[in-house]
Amino acid sequence: QVQTGTIWAHDDVARQAATTLGDPVVAGPLLTVAHTSPIVLTPELLETTYIEPLDIYVRQTLDIFSYRKNEKEIPATIPLTIDRKVSARLAKELLFHTSTNPSQGATDDWDAEVRRSGVIPPAPFSDDAIDEVHELVQAMQANLAAKAIDVAELKSVDVDIEIEPGVKVVGAIPMCTQGPEMIATAIYFRASAKSYEYGPALHRLAIRLLIARAAGIPIKNGYVLARHEKWPKDESHIVRERIVVLDPSMTLAQAKERLSALSDMARTALVSPCAGFGKAATADDQEKANEFDVFVSSDDFHTSDEFLVFGNDPEFEEVFHAKSAVLAFWKQHQKLFTLPDKDSKTEYLVK
Repeated sequence: QVQTGTIWAHDDVARQAATTLGDPVVAGPLLTVAHTSPIVLTPELLETTYIEPLDIYVRQTLDIFSYRKNEKEIPATIPLTIDRKVSARLAKELLFHTSTNPSQGATDDWDAEVRRSGVIPPAPFSDDAIDEVHELVQAMQANLAAKAIDVAELKSVDVDIEIEPGVKVVGAIPMCTQGPEMIATAIYFRASAKSYEYGPALHRLAIRLLIARAAGIPIKNGYVLARHEKWPKDESHIVRERIVVLDPSMTLAQAKERLSALSDMARTALVSPCAGFGKAATADDQEKANEFDVFVSSDDFHTSDEFLVFGNDPEFEEVFHAKSAVLAFWKQHQKLFTLPDKDSKTEYLVK
């Protein structure tokens, strides 16, 4: 029943709002609520920021998986060789298998299981492929033994540090030796160009050493071991190895400052496509435009993430203009580390 002067509604909230409509507002003091949740970055994100910053924007921001499978027609014949991915996976399996099962019997059992699995051609066509895997693993085992590194004993080291107010790095540094002076290890098995795995591995370990220094973790050096890209065609070297050293004079506080700069770069890479366009991003100012054109006109451009993000006909001035976040990112990138000009010495010193 409708009653004059009485507000009625099915919804109590709506009725209360109508009842108080027009009432004077009593202003109280404003309260400041502290934001207690820090920004948390992982070591993996920081590594990718330095090595492949555009990958962060494509995969995490756009949520695009840009891998393109090489769709070649597969002939209806029995394969007589194995591809590089399969060879790399088998070498990795064998290295870790023999580190925990060093007997010849265990190795023979592994060989028999691989042959039964069908991932390699049937005997005798698989003999060369399996011998190549064994030769690579034996060379790796010899180099690891010379450095007193036991693959079976490698462990991840947890990291949880605040690098600036409200910003933390939380995660783990993988494959570290144990003891008072640890070594962060990275092992790669793919037979590709140096720039595919080996080169990025040097930078990846530099970031891990920086994180360890900032966290006060006693990781002395990094160690990269990789299949040599020219083997087995060139039999003089089966593997490449380098010791990665972070400048001993860098203090914990200085390492945190570098990580703070890298965290700023990571946040930029999440919102801006920080593309390198080949050598353009790191070239001298007078060479940037030329290197940009070289990359865009190359055969690799149409399979790159740059093509995916910027399209078929990107303009240098639109990407690397004076106020560009991309240009600012790469300027920070070049200031983060001083790297060796050539990878020709046993130690790769990062300053």
